Amino acid sequence: MNTRWSCPGIILLPLLVFFSNILFALDPGAAELESLFRLPTGGKIAGRPLEDRDGNLLAASEDRYLYRIDRHGKVLSRSDLPGLPVGFNALGVDGTVYVALRSGLSAINPAGGQLWRYRFSAPLVADPVVSADGRVFCVDASGIFTALDHRGDVLWQETLNSGSGGQPIIDSRGVVIVADGSGFLNAWLPWGRFLWRFRLAGHQTAICAGNSALYAASAEGTIAKVSHQGTLLWSSRLESRTLFLVENTAGIAALDSSGNLTLLNHDGDIQMQPLRAVSRPAALFLLQGGFAAIGKGGDVSIFSKSGSPAENGSIPSPIETAALSSAGGIIAGGEDWNLYALKTEPRDPSGWSGPGGEPGNRWNRRFIGSVSPRETWKEEPDYLLLSALMESGGREGRETALTIIRKVLAESGPGNRRYPPYYGDFTRMIATEAFDRPLLQGGRVINDYPDLREKALELLSREASYASLHTLRLAASQEWFSDNRAAAIRGLGRIGSDPDGKSSRTIAGILLVQNTIETSPDFTRTAMKALHEILLYNGSAPDRALYETAIEVYRRSTDRESREWALRILRFGT
Repeated sequence: MNTRWSCPGIILLPLLVFFSNILFALDPGAAELESLFRLPTGGKIAGRPLEDRDGNLLAASEDRYLYRIDRHGKVLSRSDLPGLPVGFNALGVDGTVYVALRSGLSAINPAGGQLWRYRFSAPLVADPVVSADGRVFCVDASGIFTALDHRGDVLWQETLNSGSGGQPIIDSRGVVIVADGSGFLNAWLPWGRFLWRFRLAGHQTAICAGNSALYAASAEGTIAKVSHQGTLLWSSRLESRTLFLVENTAGIAALDSSGNLTLLNHDGDIQMQPLRAVSRPAALFLLQGGFAAIGKGGDVSIFSKSGSPAENGSIPSPIETAALSSAGGIIAGGEDWNLYALKTEPRDPSGWSGPGGEPGNRWNRRFIGSVSPRETWKEEPDYLLLSALMESGGREGRETALTIIRKVLAESGPGNRRYPPYYGDFTRMIATEAFDRPLLQGGRVINDYPDLREKALELLSREASYASLHTLRLAASQEWFSDNRAAAIRGLGRIGSDPDGKSSRTIAGILLVQNTIETSPDFTRTAMKALHEILLYNGSAPDRALYETAIEVYRRSTDRESREWALRILRFGT
């Protein structure tokens, strides 16, 4: 009898252990996740769904449409994609959607129109990441690491050793981290200055940026904590290779290839034994009260921050991709061409989930505008020189600083624009300091250099950097000289991006006061051209003031060209 049952017993034992692990993860006392909606599409969802600033969901489908969906699953719009999406995408801070196609990367404006397309030498291998000032970083299969600006122009490029090696991210200081095919992490400042290289124990399988360090996992099962200077702080070995990492206040959560969830503290010590979470892991997200693990078979498990099972759910289809909305809800694209949503806790805004380019990333928001990681510049000779020239307080120092900056910018070209962002910071300071930080003496502004301001504004206008948006708006509204104001408005038009409508309102406010339209035809012509460029970039009017201004210009102006620009605006989309 013993001999008769020994062989089946050997087979049954692993099965019993396997199913007991599943039953343990799927706690019968845990609550069942509520289904929010199921939305059929015309093809599989390619790439993880995204969430815009209004809380609407964006999903690229293989039916060559970009769907915009509200939280209840209602389709708000369906825009044509200029090609077949291949599963990699990102969302810029201004609402631009970046979708990877077989032929390259396409930038889609909030209205669904294509802004530009950049063709790579090989398909992308990971999601693009987008910095707060609009830089877009991409890695293709040939190992070329490319930095583009928000208009699709090449800023700089590097060739990675042995090809590409994993998902790039942007860390808490704005530094771009990229893995190569040799198992090294490479760190660049956003303007192209190389910082450091760190050797992993194998190829990168997961990566996340914590508050004070970087966490990366390699194919042989090691998790490494790496400092911002590229030095090893600790490493910990798991039984299986880690596919997803998230950080919370207590430490690190790792979801491995076997579907086990492991919690470690910030010193690398394992806080609990691996817990069976899901089969065939697809994603791991950080919730306000714990973690959400998703399996490719459609199983969903919610755990508390201590690792206790809390809720379970299932999606009635194998899934291709998944994301987590800010207000709560797992959004998954199924192989059955449906988009599913399950109700969960909101995501933890202080933690890190997903690739490093989504605008919900707290670090990406930190660097919006003129806020910059200045500690990384303090050793730069040019920064020290320009700082000394500006601190002199007089015209000569500013004129010399502007000459240096203009020379560097004039010598830079496509693919070789590697000047650091403090060049723009000093230029922006010269452009607006008379009315942004005026020095008064006897009631008179003494740091008023209109000719230098005009040169600075022309530089900012030519570069059309998203980081200059605030400065150009300020100069357009407060500049005392019409030529300078016109230069600022040209810059707003060349930037194009106007996510909050302030550029449109600023230009409209200038034209509609008193009798500017009738008495300043050249200025009106410049302003109308800029409004038309903003309209083209955004695909629709960011603010009603844009159309209202066009009506007034067409009605009141005697300048033929100004009226033509107004008519183009009014006929846009018809």
